Amino acid sequence: MSFATYASPCWSVSLNYSQRARLRSVYFQAIRTVLRDFNFNLNRTMLLRKSRMENIDNILFKRTSTFIFGIYFHLEPTNLAGRLMSRGYFNERQPGQIMFFDLSRTKIGRRSLLNQIREFTNAWSFEWTGLTPSLFKSNLNTQFQRPT
Repeated sequence: MSFATYASPCWSVSLNYSQRARLRSVYFQAIRTVLRDFNFNLNRTMLLRKSRMENIDNILFKRTSTFIFGIYFHLEPTNLAGRLMSRGYFNERQPGQIMFFDLSRTKIGRRSLLNQIREFTNAWSFEWTGLTPSLFKSNLNTQFQRPT
């Protein structure tokens, strides 16, 4: 599925609802093709269980979260780290949460990666500021673990 998620940390945050729906459709169509379910006998939940794959929304969230973690701790070779650090500060009222301020009023600016980071950090259900990259990925996988 790497073709469907290539460079997803950069573009996935800007998708609107209909674009996400089309991406899900392509993703599940590819799984149906691999599993040879041409008569649509399996629903999406059954497809994911049978193929042992994850939901596309979880994949995009994990990849973008890992990318954000890497940017913030200078693990990613990108110039976004300086822009991110200049717009962010730690929230003293809520430990582990980073607050970002938006200087842009355009729709693209509000949906950009830098302005979506607060939503990602608020969605992480664990304290992440002192973690190593491997522990961060492990905690993120635990957060999105499917019940068997």
